[in-house]
Amino acid sequence: MNIKYILLLFMSFLPYSSFANIDTSLCTPKTFIVSGYYSSLPNQTFYYRENYDREIRLNGRGTHGASGQAVFNGMIAAPKNYKFGTKIYFPQYGVGEVHDRGQAIVNAGVRGYSNDRIDIWMGHGEDGLKRALSFGKQKVTGYICPDNVEVGFNMNNFLIHEKFFDVLIWSIYLEPGRKDQFVKTLQKYLYKLGYLKKEHQTGYYGEVTKQAVCSFQQKMGLTYPGSGVCGYFGPRTRNTMKNLAIANKLFNNSFYKKLISINELENINLSIKTKKENLKEEKNINTKKEEILQKIKDEILKEENNITKDKKQEKEEKLFVFTRGIGPGERSAEVGHLQEALKTVGYYEGKISYEYDDNTLEAVYNFQLDQGIINHKTDSMVKGYFGPSTRASLNGILIQQL
Repeated sequence: MNIKYILLLFMSFLPYSSFANIDTSLCTPKTFIVSGYYSSLPNQTFYYRENYDREIRLNGRGTHGASGQAVFNGMIAAPKNYKFGTKIYFPQYGVGEVHDRGQAIVNAGVRGYSNDRIDIWMGHGEDGLKRALSFGKQKVTGYICPDNVEVGFNMNNFLIHEKFFDVLIWSIYLEPGRKDQFVKTLQKYLYKLGYLKKEHQTGYYGEVTKQAVCSFQQKMGLTYPGSGVCGYFGPRTRNTMKNLAIANKLFNNSFYKKLISINELENINLSIKTKKENLKEEKNINTKKEEILQKIKDEILKEENNITKDKKQEKEEKLFVFTRGIGPGERSAEVGHLQEALKTVGYYEGKISYEYDDNTLEAVYNFQLDQGIINHKTDSMVKGYFGPSTRASLNGILIQQL
């Protein structure tokens, strides 16, 4: 990203839309964890979950919110303690109105979130999906406002990354049988890293691509021969390949470092509009704007010369979340993850054998006792079995340790 682009971006904030005229003195400020969602359409060239049928199973058909209101520009999904009709103003984007819910839309303190989680509806079809994925998940300060504010978002300010597939490939789960631009992007990186021939960049995740991913995983020590997950492009594989691509200058990680200036610039622009008559204050504001612009330039130059890693994101991507039961006698990659996790929380001291042996069973049993999941009188059938309650408890502890 060059300086000219940033200057244009900076100028695009001046003057801002009519949303900047909202009197926030009548509103209650609140910081949220914000992400985006969309309404899928048949015959898209790509989906988050491979195809239309799987997409609507994940997100519903996307025609109406939980309130019964048809989807519209400005719809927000919020936790249940936010009444339908609650209006929230975000200076960068506009005003939204709560008309939807969601299983992942929770209050602060749930699922490890430090702030209330909300979702902004970002449109229909591929453009809506691109906006939502490009936006990602951000901490944004907004204002809960009275009912008389006008609802609507400026969708042009939900920027779609110019190299969308190159950037978002690192957050998409891919598996054999899929065919779209995400698969073709994966094949491009496999080719550049020496695991796939150029003529196999077809966009179809067939046996050749599966074997290429499997070879990469084995070389990186992510799995072992014969594992049921070998050849699937999951979180640990994505993170490892992304870091290798960055190290080989095949991919620029700067997109993952959000532009720190956007909120600050918007606050300055609001101040300019409300304090125009005071020349001295205007001069101070302009000085502050120059300081922020210089901060942007310094940040970009720093990223161009020395790309750094976001440690917290790296830990989150490396975290293996357990989603199924595991029991004695099983040998799999999941058992290896379980042994690593139990070692992390101080219950397992053996080697990572990938086999649910007596040592693993004993470690799980002691963990269950300490967490109050079972007691010494519990039916022996569940003692040492890694079932739903044990999974939830261990996942929660691992997330808290991030």
